[in-house]
Amino acid sequence: MVNIKGFFVKSAIALSLFALYGCDSGPDESSYDAARAQQDEDDFVNKTSNSLTREQVNKDCQELVPYLQKMREQDPSIVELYYGVSAADNKTRELHIVRADRDITNVSAVTCDDQGVASVSESGSHSSTPVRMNNGVGTSVHSSGVSPDVHSSAVNSGNAMPQAQAQPTFSDHVFPLVGGVAAGYMLNQFINSGRGNGMNYLTSNYQNTSYQSLDDQDRRKRRGAATSAYINTLSASNTSNLRSGIKSGRVQMPTTSRSYQSKNLSTRQTAVFKSSSSGARSGGYSGGG
Repeated sequence: MVNIKGFFVKSAIALSLFALYGCDSGPDESSYDAARAQQDEDDFVNKTSNSLTREQVNKDCQELVPYLQKMREQDPSIVELYYGVSAADNKTRELHIVRADRDITNVSAVTCDDQGVASVSESGSHSSTPVRMNNGVGTSVHSSGVSPDVHSSAVNSGNAMPQAQAQPTFSDHVFPLVGGVAAGYMLNQFINSGRGNGMNYLTSNYQNTSYQSLDDQDRRKRRGAATSAYINTLSASNTSNLRSGIKSGRVQMPTTSRSYQSKNLSTRQTAVFKSSSSGARSGGYSGGG
C-alpha cells in the first residue's frame, strides 16, 4: 500500500529545495550585492578623498600666503611659493621658492590658485606688467592706456615714452622638508635673517636645488609637474587611509552604502539557512508521524 502521507511530505521537501536552489542558473544575488557594495565603497572613497585633498591643498596654500607677503618685504623678486614632492621617492615634501631676476613691485595681492600655488597678482595700474608676458616681450602701457607703439609719432616729436621690458627669467629654489623641518619654521628663519639675507641663509643652511634661468614657459611647466605630483601624493594617502579605515571600522560609510549592503546580505544569508534547516526539520517530523 502506498504511503500517501509520506509521498506528500517528500514532495513538499523536494519543492522547498527547488525553491531554494533551483535558480542557480540565474544571477547570483550575493555576487550582485558584493559588486554593488564594492561600487558603493569606491564611490564613497573617491568622493571623500577628492574633498579631503582639495581642503588640504587650499589649507597649505593659505598658510603660505602670509609668509610670501613677509618675504617680499625683504626680497621683492620672490613671486611664488608652493609645495612639490621629491622625484626620488615620490614622498618627501619640497618647498619651492620662485624668484624673478629682478624685483617685481607692481603687484596688487598675494593669492592662491586651485593647484596650491601662492603667488603675486599683477596690479591693475598703468605700470608695466613683467610677471606675465606676451610673446616674450613686456607690455608696458602709457598713462593714456595705449601701448607705446601706437605713440611712435609722439616719440618722433621728442616726447619720451616708456620702454618695453624684456621678459624676466626665474630661478626655482627647491628645499626638501626632511628631518622634521617644517616649512613655517624655515620661512620664519628667512624672515628673521635680515633684509636681503634670507635666501642666502636658507641656501647655506638647508639642502637646496636651484634651477637657474627658467623662462616663463619652463617655470609654468615645472610648477605644474611639481604641484600635480604633490596633489596626487595627498590623494593617494587619503584614499589609502579611507580604505583601511572602512576595513577596521574607524571610518563609517553612509547607511545606504557598503555597511548597509553587507548587513542586508548577511541577514538574507542567515534567513535562507534558517529556512532551509527549518524545512528539513519539519519534513522529518512529518515523516515520522
